Order: sequence, then structure tokens, then C-alpha cells
Amino acid sequence: MPKAYSYIRMSTPEQITGDSLRRQIAAADAYARRKGLEIEQRFDDIGISGFRGKNAQIGALKNFLEQVESGKIAQGSYLIVESIDRLSRDKVSNALALLTSIIHAGIVVVALSENKEFSTKNIDDDSFSLMYALLSMVRAHDESRRKSSMLGAAWSEKRSEARKIGKPLTKLAPAWLKMKSDRSGYEIIHDRAEIVRRIFDEILAGRGAGSIAKDLTMNGPKPWGRSKVWNESYIKKIADSFAVFGDYQPHVYKEDDQGNLKRVPDGEPIVGYYPAILDKETFLRAKIAMRQRRISGRGRKGVAFRNPLTGLMKCRCGSGIQFIDKGKLPKGGTYLRCSQAVRKGDCTCPAFKFDVVLQVVIGCVKQLDVRRFLNNHESHVQSEEIANKLQALRSERQLSKEKAQRLTDAIADGASDMPSIVINTIREQERRVIAIDAEIKALEVAQNDLITDGYEQRKSNVQHLFDQLSIDSDDEDQARLRMQINSELRSILKFIRIEPDLGLLPDGVPSLHTKLDGIPWEKLDSKYRNLEDHLHFKFRIAYRNGVVDQVEPLAGTIQSLEFSRKQEDLILKNSMNHR
Repeated sequence: MPKAYSYIRMSTPEQITGDSLRRQIAAADAYARRKGLEIEQRFDDIGISGFRGKNAQIGALKNFLEQVESGKIAQGSYLIVESIDRLSRDKVSNALALLTSIIHAGIVVVALSENKEFSTKNIDDDSFSLMYALLSMVRAHDESRRKSSMLGAAWSEKRSEARKIGKPLTKLAPAWLKMKSDRSGYEIIHDRAEIVRRIFDEILAGRGAGSIAKDLTMNGPKPWGRSKVWNESYIKKIADSFAVFGDYQPHVYKEDDQGNLKRVPDGEPIVGYYPAILDKETFLRAKIAMRQRRISGRGRKGVAFRNPLTGLMKCRCGSGIQFIDKGKLPKGGTYLRCSQAVRKGDCTCPAFKFDVVLQVVIGCVKQLDVRRFLNNHESHVQSEEIANKLQALRSERQLSKEKAQRLTDAIADGASDMPSIVINTIREQERRVIAIDAEIKALEVAQNDLITDGYEQRKSNVQHLFDQLSIDSDDEDQARLRMQINSELRSILKFIRIEPDLGLLPDGVPSLHTKLDGIPWEKLDSKYRNLEDHLHFKFRIAYRNGVVDQVEPLAGTIQSLEFSRKQEDLILKNSMNHR
């Protein structure tokens, strides 16, 4: 006996509360009883539009088509739909192709409203039946297109009013805001706004979205919405939201070359649409911190965040360096070792004492001669690029201001019936000036980092934080301090490549490591009986402006390297031998 399958589609979930779902189920069941069929399975697409054929691409209808193609649904089976437009409201050519593909696979399509059965036999016997289906498809698509056009025009008018007079588009708002009782705008939910500010503070302190989400779940308020926990994706969504500093970016859906809808920005953001809970500078700084973290600082850090060098260390083989905690001294201790070597891979690099490496690295950063940065070729190139961008932006800013002023003067000269397009052009130019100001500010921050004052300030920050550091403490404040140190180091350094130093000093010749300034050797000497046993490593510190230092703690030397375009390698520039 042939089997029957029911397909139900509703464009919006709200239709479930109406009569549409009950009506479609009842009609399919009645047809099956009349034919002596039993409905084997129902395929329901709730909240999926058939206007652009999404139900056949991602919905339950796709599942049905796949089962037909695989043979799980046999030829001669029935597919019952309320009407042809439930199957598709796509372009007529696409809708017709969908219907004929199902029919040619041996399935009988039943359209109850049209009181038609479509199969290869019926179409051959009655050629007008396919014409009837075609007319139904034309009507359905035209109706959907008209509704889409009307809805698009209504939203376009709403967006226009939002730009002109700040009228709210919708009651929906970010979770830390709500609509005012008179619907004139939005107001701040202060306890939630405090949580958002806390999230940005944590990002600027060097924490990742996953760590922040976990902490809020354990120690913070209940999440907003249906979720029982704070999710990493939601923390990132908040961190990316222009709404925190008051802007709103309208979007529209546009069809690409393949006929797929893409959500794209509609014009410039609307400045001041929401009440701001943060300043834009804090938002931009957080974006930069998250971008740096994506490049070099991701991964599990542990509850106490023990390693301030996380994301910076590399082995000579190119692999990352893993932090290893073997428990308390004297038998245990903390170490850094190549992840390949830990997994018994090709690398044979030994483990290095974590606290010794950390003291040497931060000591080198603290004694860095920032004046060397000014004479670096890469810094000059970067500085020149930034200067050119700033000049172009300032010129564009001046042109936008002049254009807006000319139009404003024209209105003042008596053109009282000035077309709305002119008014909108003025506003567009004013918004562009605001956007350019933000770009200029970000570039000026980057430019400052390439000159002495910027790096001196970062050096000072590292020194201040490091002076407060207790390496062995698991205290929460110390963990937060280590995150801040990590964030500051990543703003100065690209990476640190470490490898063994197999050279030995002649018998009777004392180590010169104590001549390296800025490193608290006395702390390390008091901890280890023979510190030289743990100093057989050397590393290269690559700074973000292109300066590279090669450090050999046992020999007491720091060598400054630079990139040679001729030799395509790092070569020795000068040596600061502290013998």
C-alpha cells in the first residue's frame, strides 16, 4: 500500500497560536482517510518562509527531498500539502522546478485547496493541470513579493524617521535598555549596565570571553534571557555592540548573485540613538585588546591564570610553549616546555624553569632602551603609513565639513522648500565627520605607540604591575594582576622564541648574569642553590615595532638584531655585553 506524508509550512511561529496549524493537519488527515491511507510521517516547517525557497534548502522539506532521493521514501508515495503555495512561494521558475522534480521522482503531490493531484500520469493525461499549478505559483509569488515590498517600504520609512528625529524603530532594545513608558526613546537598566561595564573592564584587563562568561555564571547575576548560563558568544556580542556607546547600525537584507539574502548595513550608524553606557574610546580599546588576544592569547588558562607569558612563547621548532605545574618545591615546580616535546613529537627541547624565564623576560622589558625604537626601519615605515592615512582622513574630514556648510548656507539663503535629499546629504556628511574623528583618534593612538612616550608608558605599566607580582600565589587578585601583565606584554611584544643555550663558561669563570640590570637575581639566588643550572637558555624577544633582542642570561649579553632585506634574515646590529 502506498504511504502518505504530510508537509505543513507556516511563515511565522505566531501562526501556531492561530488556526493555521490545526487546519492544515485536519485537512491532510481527512484526505488520507478518504483515500484509505495512513500518514507515515509529518514534515513541518514552522517560521520558515517559502518566498525564496529556504524551506527546500534548510527546512523540513529538504529532509523530505533527501529521503526521496535516497529511496527511503518509495515511489508511488503521496505528499499532501494544503496548497501549492505551502510547497513554495519562490520565483515561478524555481517553484515549478521543485514541483516537477518531486513528481519525476515518482511522488504524487496532493494540493488540497486546488483539489488536484500532480503526478507524471495526471500531467500526461491532463496537460492543463500543470498550467493550473503554474498560475497558482505566479499568484503566490506576486503576493509575497508585494507584501515584502510593502514591509520593506514601511521599515525604510521607520529608519528615515529614526535618522531625522531619533524616533525608536521598535520596542526591542539591547538587554541593558528598555523602552520608555511614553515610547519616546530608551532608558538604562542600571544594574545590567553595570554588568556590561564590568565585562569591558575584564576585557581590558586581558581576560577572554570564555573566562568572563564562566566567572559571571559562577559569581554574577542570572543571565538575561532564556539561557541558564552566560555564554562566550553573548559576551563577544556585547563587546561588538555599537549600542554600548549609543550608536545604532540599521541593516537591510539584499539578494546576492546566487539569490541568497544577506544582511548588510544600511548607511552610516545613527549616532546617539541609544543612551550611552560607555565612551567610544573604551569600546575601541577593548576591540584592540580582543583582536590582540585572537592573534596570540587564546586557550585555556586555568582558574588562577598562572602564566603571564601565555600566548607569547614559541619554541625554536615553531610550536607553542606549554605551562606545566608539577606541584610544590623542592620536588615539583613550574616549567615551560615545547608542546611538541610534551607530546613526544619531533622536538627534543628540554623544559625551562618558569619563574626564572619570567623574571628574565620582564627584566629585559623593564630595561629596554626605548630610544632604539626611534631609529628602527620598520617603525619609520609604519609611522609614515599612519601619517599618510591621517593626512588623507583630515583632508576628507575638511571636504565633508565644507560640503555640509555649503548646503547649510544654501538653505539659509532662502531655499525653504529644500528637498529632503539635501537635508539627508547634510546629515550624512555630519555623520561622516564623526566617523572620521573616531578613525583619526585610533590612528593617533597607534602613532603614539611608535614614539618614545608610548613605549615608555607601557614599560612603566609593566614595571608597576611586576613589582606587585607574587609568582606562586593563587590569590584571585594575583590572577587578575597576571592577566594585566599579559595584556601589557602583548601590547609591546610580538613573540618570544626560546631555545637551549648549550654553551658552558670555562671553569673558574663566574657567570655574568648578575650584570644584566633590572632582573631581581637575588630572589632567584635565594630560591635555587645553583642558579646557573637553570640559566642554560637563550631567547629572542620580537617587539611589535620590529626591534628584536637576543638575550643570553648565562653569558650576561643582550644583542640587538635587525632584519636585513638583502640577506632576508635577522643580523646582528650591536651587542650590549655586560661583562
